[in-house]
Amino acid sequence: MAKYTTEQLSGRAEISDVLNNYGMSIDFKDYDLLRSCFVDDVAVNFTSLGEGFVFKGGDEWTAKIRDLTEGLDATQHIITNHDHKLDGNPTIFEKGAQRLKKAS
Repeated sequence: MAKYTTEQLSGRAEISDVLNNYGMSIDFKDYDLLRSCFVDDVAVNFTSLGEGFVFKGGDEWTAKIRDLTEGLDATQHIITNHDHKLDGNPTIFEKGAQRLKKAS
């Protein structure tokens, strides 16, 4: 008996694609690809970091990332260790990430 179904394996690949596209889109300044990584009603909340930032909606979040990265000469996102938990809905994943940037 197979450990995972074809549907689960496809879901794992799709999640990994989104994570990889996220980093690559920022590094190549492909903001259309970046926008495709988020659902329309995404909510990004940094209040737990003491920053007080909350962004609502894929367009707003994409615009914020663009504002933060547009002036940089280069960025390099390294996204590793995709660990997908396929036991429930929604799928939970953990990843390791490292972001390098060079200011202009």
